[in-house]
Amino acid sequence: MTPQTRRDGHDRNPLDRALLDAGPSWAEKLGFLRRVLRPEVETETHTAHVFLAGNRAYKLKKPVRLGYLDFRTLAAREATCREELRLNRELAGPDVYLGLVPLTLDGPLQLDGHGRPVDWLILMRRLPAHRMLDAMLSRGETPASATIRALSARLAGFYAARRAGPARPGVYLRHLRQESSRNRTILLDMQGHIAAPDLDALTAEGLRLVETVVPDISAREAERMVVDGHGDLRPEHICLTDPPVIFDRLEFAPDFRMIDIGDEVGFLGLECRLAGAPGIGPQVAGILAASGLPPPPAAFGRALAVFRCLTRARLCIDHLNDPVPRRAAQWPERTRGYLGEARRLLAMSDG
Repeated sequence: MTPQTRRDGHDRNPLDRALLDAGPSWAEKLGFLRRVLRPEVETETHTAHVFLAGNRAYKLKKPVRLGYLDFRTLAAREATCREELRLNRELAGPDVYLGLVPLTLDGPLQLDGHGRPVDWLILMRRLPAHRMLDAMLSRGETPASATIRALSARLAGFYAARRAGPARPGVYLRHLRQESSRNRTILLDMQGHIAAPDLDALTAEGLRLVETVVPDISAREAERMVVDGHGDLRPEHICLTDPPVIFDRLEFAPDFRMIDIGDEVGFLGLECRLAGAPGIGPQVAGILAASGLPPPPAAFGRALAVFRCLTRARLCIDHLNDPVPRRAAQWPERTRGYLGEARRLLAMSDG
């Protein structure tokens, strides 16, 4: 298997030159933004470059095609930027997601100029790095109970509003089935990097568990507990300012956002537990339950947690399929960490 060819049919081609828009190259755009913005920090993900400059953050979508998105055209990048802005203003607010800024061409490149747009950037208020939940946990700092209550209240209000939205029966179960199958395919493909003799049995159990909770999913859908949520609620998407800010709501795959509230909050709790803060998840879940958003049954919750562990394990090791993997040495270890947590959860259910 090469980095370009995947057994699940997903193209990992970073930049398809034949389909890129005419105009400045990707390298020219990045070079221009670095000169103009003079960022103190620049980060790169699979789908974007983020520039932190002064009290602002600028996100530029990459012209990439992955299995679940295609940003290779200017129209596609503009559309996803506008959707990200709309979705996150519902959760983080317009004082965080400030707007869109065009990168224009009228002779030379200009930022927010009057020429022809050749790309778009999402403009955000820069959030304090030291108040990011993942940064706090990495320092061994446990947020105060009052701060977690404020975060939970923000989530409760968001989910209450989502429950009034349109229902989409069947979408959540289809997503769980598809992603569980993808987890098995990719993890088994990459097992040479993982050193997990039980990987076949572990991923097969992940598929089986999804089928055992089909009645629970139907019941939770009937109770309007499956909603259009955040889609990727992790500590790195939470800033514990006053009030807390929850950002980076998933914009490119609406089906990924259709999720059981207990699943989404449980995923946050899982990530916090693995980062050394096991009390955050139960506190958030308890506050949501008191506000009328009860958790799923225990067996359902464990099945969902196993699914999240296997999904995160797959996403971690899948970085090694990139043409030039970033921080390649960390991914096998992180994958084994999630697989270990899945085993722990399965041992609990066996008991």
